[in-house]
Amino acid sequence: MDTKIILSATWVVVMLIYLLGDVLRIISGDAAKGIAELGNNQYVCLVIREKQSLQIPTDELVLGDIVQLTAGDQVPADLRLLH
Repeated sequence: MDTKIILSATWVVVMLIYLLGDVLRIISGDAAKGIAELGNNQYVCLVIREKQSLQIPTDELVLGDIVQLTAGDQVPADLRLLH
């Protein structure tokens, strides 16, 4: 009788571990999709280039562009702040 209880408990534990693994795999897949989507976002900024105000994607910034910032804007990493 003790053997049946031990086997049943072992089977339950194995099934719980299997189900937990599936749940974690699904969650990690969703997280990976979210991270991949972050890389696909196209951020834009307002710049002054050749005395014209333009809205361009941040990956098109070039040396000499003056970026106009307002409260709440995300700041491109390679910027020199002027006041």
